[in-house]
Amino acid sequence: SGYFQGKAVAIMRLNTVDVDEESIQNCLASIQLLMACKHPFIVRVENIVRSPQDEIRVIVEDMPGSTLANVLQTQSLLWPEKLRMCYQISAALEYAHKHLQCPRTLCLTPNKVLISSNKTCKLNVLDYIQSLDSFDQSNEDSGFEWRGMPWEAPEVLSNQSRRTPEADMYAFGVICCEIAMGSQPTKTWIHTRAYEEDPTLAACPSFFQSIVFACLEMDPTKRPTAHAVAMEFSTMK
Repeated sequence: SGYFQGKAVAIMRLNTVDVDEESIQNCLASIQLLMACKHPFIVRVENIVRSPQDEIRVIVEDMPGSTLANVLQTQSLLWPEKLRMCYQISAALEYAHKHLQCPRTLCLTPNKVLISSNKTCKLNVLDYIQSLDSFDQSNEDSGFEWRGMPWEAPEVLSNQSRRTPEADMYAFGVICCEIAMGSQPTKTWIHTRAYEEDPTLAACPSFFQSIVFACLEMDPTKRPTAHAVAMEFSTMK
């Protein structure tokens, strides 16, 4: 962490040892695209520095409020706060799905949603950096490096699909469950659709239940878009 042009920032370091120049340039190009992202609910990339010490330094705005996962574990939230968080995450996903051409390299989880000093949820845009390892064409599992159950969509877990906007919406549905309940659901609870009978979710607003159930559809074509969900939450936040 430190300061850049008078603003508090954090620094992500990417090791470039033994990485070919073409892969490094591709990675830098993907970060340049992320620098163009301007959205109130997406972490801002301030600058890129390629150091002579075999690393790329990505300078991003500081997010001192930790992660959504930490907030859910340590704080009790009221429904207006919960709905506001759901809106912010869905609005960020809407922007990402429209403007970011590269897929997520990491599954969307509460640890990937960062919290600002004023408790605003922001999507970690660095999850869209195409990792230097992913340019290794010999890696047959490229794009499937890490599966964050229970947030990972069934079609990704079964290797039938890479991470897509539809997979993001599945993860968003799981995150909504966590925000509503204040605890992390298990893979079994999600995959057996136990949430449909859960008393805590049953006590949630009906429109909230409808969004969660739709996002957790096994068939990705039946899941709502981030745009539709953000529009719904925007009227309720």
